Amino acid sequence: MAMEENMDTMHEGDFDKKWMGLWEEHVAWTRLTIISLVDIKDATETIATENRLLRNTKDMAEVCRMFYGEQAATKFDELMTEHLTTAAELVQAAVAEDNTKEDDSEKRWYKNADEIAATLNMLNPNWEEKEMKNMLYDHLRLTKEETMARITKDYTKDISTYDEIEKQARMMADGFSHGIIMQFPEKFEMKKKHFWQRM
Repeated sequence: MAMEENMDTMHEGDFDKKWMGLWEEHVAWTRLTIISLVDIKDATETIATENRLLRNTKDMAEVCRMFYGEQAATKFDELMTEHLTTAAELVQAAVAEDNTKEDDSEKRWYKNADEIAATLNMLNPNWEEKEMKNMLYDHLRLTKEETMARITKDYTKDISTYDEIEKQARMMADGFSHGIIMQFPEKFEMKKKHFWQRM
C-alpha cells in the first residue's frame, strides 16, 4: 500500500491518541447534531453543527492519506461522509415519525457500513472485514438508540447510551490505529502484537 516516503517515524502512543481524538470528536459532534435536529431545530445552528461534524471525516481521511495515498483517502472520506449524512436523514425521519423514510435511511446506513468495512479490509488485512463490520454495526445501533432516547425524552437512557457510545468509540479508535501500526511497524516505536489482542 502507498505511504508517503517523507513521513517521520512516530511513537505508537501518539498515533493511538490521534485516532482516539478523532473518534471522540466523531461521537461528540454526532451527539450535538442529534440534539440540534431533535431539540434545537434551528436551521442555522444545525448547519454549523453538521459542518463541524463533517470536518471530522476530512481529518480521518488525512491520516489515511499518509499511509494509503490520495485515492484511498478520498474514498474513505466519501464513505464516512455518506455515513454521517445518512444518519442525519434517519434522525430527521424519526423526528417526523416517517417510518418509510426512516427504514430506507437505516438500510442505506448499514449498506454503507458494509462498504466501509470492505474498503478498509482491502487497504489493510489487519482490519478484518467481519471485525470492522461488527464494530460499525455496534456504532450504528447505539447511535440509533441514542436518537430514539432523545426523541422520547428518556434522558437517563440517552446519557447511559452515550456512555456506551464513548466506550465503543475508543474501541474503534484502537482498531484503526493498531491496524495501521501492525501494517507499517517500521514507522512506529512499538511492541509487535496483533492489534485485536491489545484492546
